Amino acid sequence: MTDAPNARWIHTAVWTGSEMIIWGGTFGGTDLFRDAGRYCAQFTQCDSGLIVNGGFETGSFSPWVIDDTNNPPVVTNINPIDGNYSAFAGGDPPANLCDTGSEPGGDSSFYQQFTVPAGGGTLSFWYSTCTKDVVEFDWQDAYITDSSGTILQTIFHQCTNSPGPINQVVDMTPYVGQTVRLKFLVHQDGFGDLTGMWVDDVELLVPCGTPSPTATPTATFTSTPTATATHTPSPTPTATFTPTPTPTATHTPTATPTATRTPTPTPSATPTPTHPAFFSGEVALGNGVYYLQFPNGTPFGYYSYLTDPRWIYHFDMGYEYWFDANDGHSGIYFYDNASTHFFYTSPSFPFPYLYDFTLNTVLYYFPDTNRPGHYTTNPRYFYNFATGQIITM
Repeated sequence: MTDAPNARWIHTAVWTGSEMIIWGGTFGGTDLFRDAGRYCAQFTQCDSGLIVNGGFETGSFSPWVIDDTNNPPVVTNINPIDGNYSAFAGGDPPANLCDTGSEPGGDSSFYQQFTVPAGGGTLSFWYSTCTKDVVEFDWQDAYITDSSGTILQTIFHQCTNSPGPINQVVDMTPYVGQTVRLKFLVHQDGFGDLTGMWVDDVELLVPCGTPSPTATPTATFTSTPTATATHTPSPTPTATFTPTPTPTATHTPTATPTATRTPTPTPSATPTPTHPAFFSGEVALGNGVYYLQFPNGTPFGYYSYLTDPRWIYHFDMGYEYWFDANDGHSGIYFYDNASTHFFYTSPSFPFPYLYDFTLNTVLYYFPDTNRPGHYTTNPRYFYNFATGQIITM
């Protein structure tokens, strides 16, 4: 058995449905508060359904868009990667893919446009390639572009001959809320040495059990919580930190995202019975959105509970799965979906200080100084007290 923690008693254990998580307790008089382990740890991801006809089993491209047409891309049943059909760009289709044929000069490409959901997710697709040329003259490319076609990320730029299918994954967290395109392109130079690429099983994966949102929460409300406390942590962390700092800087949190509706928040602490003590004092802003500020004036920020109430979507941190620490300090453990790390924090630790069980160190999560009541996101910035460095996750 792997990842098993050390023997202990008076500890906490939680079964999540896919793994057993054990932390805390004592052994031989030793406090194991910062020691934990997992059994059969895994968090399954599922297809969000946001990319349509990703397997091309309809036998056609729609709703994919054919962009460049030298030669026009095709959906083919010749050497499909999976199922009956795959998409193919380049070569000399429909009959001559990468054997012999007439090689045009120019690009062959297609794309699909979609909006990246809250949390980003993981883009996954399979491809195989063929060529009789080199990358200086022919190439096979995959891109993330914006809605006008400007390249945001080059997934790969190559000229390879790989008949065995290859799985490519891309973290879409940097593009949360953006409308983007996934584009595949093959360029040929017209000298008779064909180059092509098959594509299949294109999916945008998100944690199973989470909804596939059609809009980004940060674009659907405007609120000004009437918080009376005037604290905002803006410490300058040092390597001599102890886990009980007292933040000193101030602000009144005022969330100001671009909005399409303007509900008037009614600050009434309304945690459900299933919400742990960590969320005590949360304010319901309407439309399933909550805001939490701790008694010391530090904001936790904006978040929503998902269908499984142990999952929250924090507007800055992303998807978090919580476990009540039951430690008498309103502490909480988070499984951070973006980093796959486990965190501990509490109102008195205090947040935004987090203990990272994967890195075995205290982190400080930096606020976004341009957005009161929010923290850094895309990327998230943390100060690592073990290394004295600022990191992103």
